[in-house]
Amino acid sequence: MTDASMKDRLRGREAELVISDPWDVVGSDGSNVLMATIVDVDTGSSPASGRELLLVKLQSTLMWKGRGSDYFVVEGRYEREVVDSLLGGQVVFCNATAVLSEDAASGPPWGVDKWRGGTPAATGSLRLKTLD
Repeated sequence: MTDASMKDRLRGREAELVISDPWDVVGSDGSNVLMATIVDVDTGSSPASGRELLLVKLQSTLMWKGRGSDYFVVEGRYEREVVDSLLGGQVVFCNATAVLSEDAASGPPWGVDKWRGGTPAATGSLRLKTLD
């Protein structure tokens, strides 16, 4: 499958981002399950990590330590390639790094290469919501 085809199959899809650490990162409903939409995909061209990166937008702003975050860059925690796994219905263990809205608009790696703290970073898992 071509990179463009994979990107097209993921863009706009809803996903569940389940935060496992830090334990106190939860959504407004008190749950660690955050609903998100996949905004963009970078299939390994990013010099930041050489990994496939996903840009996701949370459906509700995440407030953590007094700061709101709408966008996260997600990358596989144990695997470099996550697109095929997600499209195959698998759960992907991941790192998720919050990025500023202006960085989210700038293109891969969406500012994650500049991250030095101050916005949430977490580990967890990501899975696509199934299509009905």
